[in-house]
Amino acid sequence: MKRLDMEPTEDALLESIKSNRAGRNNDIVDFIKLLSETEGPYSLMVDASWGDGKTFFVKSVELVLRALNPCIVGTSYNCPDLAGIIGSLDDIEVSILPFYFNAWDNDFADDPLTALFACMAAEFDRNDLLKKAKVRDGIASVIDAGLAISQVPVRVSGVVSALTSESLISAFKSKAEIRARITELAETSILEVANKLVIFIDELDRCRPDFAVRLLEQTKSLFASENIILVFSADSSQLAKAVGGMYGSGFDTARFLERFFDERMTMTPVDAYAFANDGKKRGGTNRFDKLADEVLDGMTLTIRDAYRLKHKLNAARKYCLEGNHEELPQMIACCTVLPLLVFIERDDIDLFRAITSGADLDAIYEYGKHYEAFNENVKDTIMRLRRNMHADDQPEFTDAECKAYMHDLCMAIYGTPEGHPEYYEARDRLGGFYSPSFDSRVYKQLAF
Repeated sequence: MKRLDMEPTEDALLESIKSNRAGRNNDIVDFIKLLSETEGPYSLMVDASWGDGKTFFVKSVELVLRALNPCIVGTSYNCPDLAGIIGSLDDIEVSILPFYFNAWDNDFADDPLTALFACMAAEFDRNDLLKKAKVRDGIASVIDAGLAISQVPVRVSGVVSALTSESLISAFKSKAEIRARITELAETSILEVANKLVIFIDELDRCRPDFAVRLLEQTKSLFASENIILVFSADSSQLAKAVGGMYGSGFDTARFLERFFDERMTMTPVDAYAFANDGKKRGGTNRFDKLADEVLDGMTLTIRDAYRLKHKLNAARKYCLEGNHEELPQMIACCTVLPLLVFIERDDIDLFRAITSGADLDAIYEYGKHYEAFNENVKDTIMRLRRNMHADDQPEFTDAECKAYMHDLCMAIYGTPEGHPEYYEARDRLGGFYSPSFDSRVYKQLAF
């Protein structure tokens, strides 16, 4: 087994930008233009729901900024995957040094600053990331000043070797000294490689509330220097709830958070289904896809939601279309019951358990009757059954008849002779001259 979510590796970012898979390349260009035209100190909030691609977006911005800066070793300006997006930035001068910090990955630390500076040390020490020595020394000075007041014995090793832990511990005992070093870095050293430093702080809404608040307070205070821009990435609604739990229900969390950023940017929604399915749009012609598409039309999915649904829906579709379902009840079950079960398992696990345990044999009908494709499938099946039994001259279908058929179908799938006395009668009504059988692992566990 492997994780279903796409990880924002450099290869994945490059492929996403090249194909404009999320449709956000214009947003990346606009955001970089905004950063290039913004004077520090300044702070921005990139706001979107959980799983809606915030990390992909800010890491894509960071990747392009690195490629645009010739003083950074790594992704080349001439990378063909970035040609389109870099060409859109030809009319402006972009000179930015980016740094990305995943707050959620580091909220195990007691002190947010310790985690931030340790990650900064690792990043700027990596393979001599910066070609200019002066800015490396300036960054090293800031990092060592920050780490010296913590209880974690971490020091920059490769960035600058002249500093010793003994002298640092005695020299840097206050955050005022850190701020002074940051100001010096922003106003002198950083200008050797860029005209501003942009610090991306991602996944803030997933951190421990106390860690998130302290990180906001400390970074906003310490990095309030010329030529430095802070970019926070979070679901502001979830972040406000977390902070509210920390300070109490009467605390005005939304207003409290507003003081930490100067501007909020709400991300453009993405066609999450198309993103997760390699650009493929909905619009299938078979019974399974028509029903699944109609359910999806009524849902608002994040990219993460779409990835997780994709796996189950694809497995269910393959079972439905490629399996040996010769009996009519098996055909209607796999193209009507299975797609609904995939969505029910995702949205209402208690209902899913009630259905698959046989405790509620009418739940599938009650859930599905709101969808036109579901009703068409059921009515077409009843019509075929009537034809097989030479009874197709009966009156028009009724809701009661459709409900009774789905009750019998669910009885055949989930019922037992011990728990449901009418079990065999339901199977007989479904089959006419035969009784259908169903793979219990598929219909009870979605194990394809």
